[in-house]
Amino acid sequence: MPVVRTFAPLVAGVSDMTHTRYQMYNLTGALIWVGGLATAGYFFGNIPQVREHLTLIVLCGVGVAVVPILLGGLWKLIGKMRRA
Repeated sequence: MPVVRTFAPLVAGVSDMTHTRYQMYNLTGALIWVGGLATAGYFFGNIPQVREHLTLIVLCGVGVAVVPILLGGLWKLIGKMRRA
């Protein structure tokens, strides 16, 4: 949940949440996230099709993460070239 985690500190600050309470929610969320991903990895890792194609799955995941960053950079570059 990258979008939620980006705005969580802002919402906590606006709502006057104490630092201790915020950190407790932060720790709880991190434990749930890590536990969920580790559990999913364990169960999906035991599926033969996933195990056979793990490299392709990881490369697709990296591509999904990197392509928007590259497109954003390209968008800014084109914007700068148009203004110049």
